Amino acid sequence: MIEKNYKSEVSCRTCNKKMEIWTYRLLQGRGGYCSKSCYYTSRKGIRVSPQSEFKNGHPFGKRIQKGQHLSPATEFKLTKGKPRCLDCGKELYNYNAIYCKLHAQFGERGSSWKGDNVGYGALHHWVKKNLGEPLICWYCNTSTAKKYHWANRSGEYKRDLNDWFRLCVSCHHFYDRDPIKRQDIADFLGRLI
Repeated sequence: MIEKNYKSEVSCRTCNKKMEIWTYRLLQGRGGYCSKSCYYTSRKGIRVSPQSEFKNGHPFGKRIQKGQHLSPATEFKLTKGKPRCLDCGKELYNYNAIYCKLHAQFGERGSSWKGDNVGYGALHHWVKKNLGEPLICWYCNTSTAKKYHWANRSGEYKRDLNDWFRLCVSCHHFYDRDPIKRQDIADFLGRLI
């Protein structure tokens, strides 16, 4: 049996320099080199892994040979560059993605999108986001009111942008409360409700 607790005299595998190494290191397969530079010199020319070669800019890494057939994804990468978000045009890091992280869960693509089962406040928020802030009343033509609302034509509160029109607060109050005034505003707008 070999004694592990004593030093053995060995020579370096690269430069043949004599040195003393603990025997247990030799049994583990370590301690064959006198320094790190000798170890790295002995490793030159040995392929480690393709991933490390790509990272370090290995000459065989991303070079394409003449006549080499490429996958459609690789050809897309080489000819058109990285894909861009369909909403904002931001460069994407994933070649399979269509939208960036901000727009991937946006609107109907969102996981919490309720469609026509949306609540009153969320529907008004959606209308304001898509049609903008109203700046003039369609009935009395005033632009000096402090506040304007989006009023619903049909009273069904559905996700149809053509079902909404702009009214100032006082006209909206009459439109919702007074059936005669409601008919008058509807006739004025050219639509019967």
